[in-house]
Amino acid sequence: MKPSAVLRLALRRTLAVALAALTVLSAVMPAPAFAADSDQQVKTVRVGWLVNNKGFQEGTPGERLSGWGYEYLQTLSYYTKGWQYEYVSGTFSELMDMLEAGEIDLMPNISYSAEREQKLLFSSNPEGTERYYIYARPDRDDLAKGDPQALQGLTIGCNSGVMQTIVGQQWLANEDVTCTYKEIDTGSALFEALADGEVDAVIMNDTISSPDASPMFYVGSSDYFFAVPKSRPDLMNDINAAMTTIARDNPRYNEEVKSSYSTQNSGSSSLTGTETTWLKENGNTITLGYLKNQLPYCTQNDDGEMEGSLASLATTLHDKFDITVKTIALSNNKQMIKALSNGTIDVALPLFRDYWLAEQTGVIQSNSMGTVSLTAIHSGKNLNSDLKNIACTKSTIVNRFELESLFPNATVTEYSNDGEVLKALNEGKARCIIVPSTRLETLRDIYDIEDFETQELTNTAQLSCLISRGKPELLGIINKGIVNAGESLSANSYFPTSYSAQESDAFRLLYRNRIVIAAVVICILLTGIVILVWSLYRAQEERQKADAANAAKTAFLTRMSHDIRTPLNGILGLIEIEELREGDMQVARESRAKARVAANHLLSLINDILEMGRIEERKVTLEHESFNLKELCDNALVLCKLRASDRGITMLDTSEPYAHMTQSAVKSHNGPADR
Repeated sequence: MKPSAVLRLALRRTLAVALAALTVLSAVMPAPAFAADSDQQVKTVRVGWLVNNKGFQEGTPGERLSGWGYEYLQTLSYYTKGWQYEYVSGTFSELMDMLEAGEIDLMPNISYSAEREQKLLFSSNPEGTERYYIYARPDRDDLAKGDPQALQGLTIGCNSGVMQTIVGQQWLANEDVTCTYKEIDTGSALFEALADGEVDAVIMNDTISSPDASPMFYVGSSDYFFAVPKSRPDLMNDINAAMTTIARDNPRYNEEVKSSYSTQNSGSSSLTGTETTWLKENGNTITLGYLKNQLPYCTQNDDGEMEGSLASLATTLHDKFDITVKTIALSNNKQMIKALSNGTIDVALPLFRDYWLAEQTGVIQSNSMGTVSLTAIHSGKNLNSDLKNIACTKSTIVNRFELESLFPNATVTEYSNDGEVLKALNEGKARCIIVPSTRLETLRDIYDIEDFETQELTNTAQLSCLISRGKPELLGIINKGIVNAGESLSANSYFPTSYSAQESDAFRLLYRNRIVIAAVVICILLTGIVILVWSLYRAQEERQKADAANAAKTAFLTRMSHDIRTPLNGILGLIEIEELREGDMQVARESRAKARVAANHLLSLINDILEMGRIEERKVTLEHESFNLKELCDNALVLCKLRASDRGITMLDTSEPYAHMTQSAVKSHNGPADR
């Protein structure tokens, strides 16, 4: 074998061995993964996911996840480099065993204990504070009085080995309460057992809640932390740095993320005994008073019913608690407060939550039905200056008292309706009006505010219901209705389905474009009028032409009838002469010659009459022919002499030498003998 061939073979074998070695190494030691949008190495973090933990960790890994615990984990990952979660499901006990064994890397919401500190690392700062309660069904009035002895002999559900159970059992022991404990695996299962009547009460923290449970007794609290195995100090360093950054950006983050999910619906599924009693005493009926023409919040439709997003409160009270709800539409805030004070209505809505104003009015406020931002509609370029002169209506949600509270340096003037407010703005009597931002589009659809400036303010306000003092049971019922209505109370959830109070889409479209539409209609009308006048003028002209043509025809026919009689009379006269001189051949020949001339003339007249249609249609063609002028004159004179002889006149004629001219020119000078 040639040396060159041996060298090539050796090189090939060397490359093959090197590739094989690289393949084996890549399988045994995979290359590190990096984030798709950066050079940062991805760090997979195995997170414990509690099963059926509503409010805290909701959903199943691999599907949609939510809950305040999930949101906190996601926020934490935003401030850590390369973190990517892998969720591992299990019960609390199972996940704690896996965490201590290093089979998972992270658990949120873990209470600190000296025993746990032996195996786990805890975050430097707490994730939050956990409060522990004994929960019972909302209708347990015997437990609602606050006496721990009412718990004697009851069956209480709890989770095994968790901090709230330890603290709760210690509290019960301190209160000398003897009861039976039933251990249940998860928090959600605890609340299900309570709803099904398997237990009388449960010990649970405030991280999750249930509409079928109300907190009756507070038994203690403790801070909770993020926890990792002792083998992962790198993760804990990332967690501590991220939590510090989160707290620096928003010191209230821990409370805010939890409050959005936790106890907002606690005990809202049923009424208490006192609430049920109040309803019975009032005929199981609640009367709601609301402001008209305040869409998207509320208005009265064509059927006299309440319409708008807040109408869902009435629907929820009826559907959830089987309460008969009556609604009364009121024109302004003064009428509504008066109706509330004299008992015509039980609840007034919507008004802004303001404890000071509520106290001055002598009413109490419900929980918030939602937060709204405010927008200023002002006539000038300087908002701060315009905010010193504000106009409002008597029926607005942002009433005069609220505006005076929000803008203490402003002069607030009250008008009867929106039209008067905008008129005052146009005339310079006011400089600004304040409306909820969600009502801005409704106002744009109804009124022309394009010439004004609009600017959203930093001020916000919460909507609530007003109730007369001394009715805590009614307040509880309304608050439960608000919780169950949820997002349906939001102005964004309202979609108009019928025409009412100027909310028709067609009406809004017409009103918004009314100037353009009016201009188009006026142009069409003017164009129609011009066309009509022109048509009448043309018709009058044509009629005048037709009348003139008819008059000409009449005159022509009258003349023709006269001209026709002349040759006819001549022919008849010649026949009579021939009969009188019968046998005189000379007279007969002359009479026949003259009769032929008269007949030809008659035929010519008849032909002219028959040509009338062609003359009207302008289809007549003139012919140029030579003729004998003496013969033409003699023929014309024959008729004239016949006519003259009838009247005893002898007509003589003389002839000049021959001249040539058109026959039509001669005919135009011929006429009856009497002309």
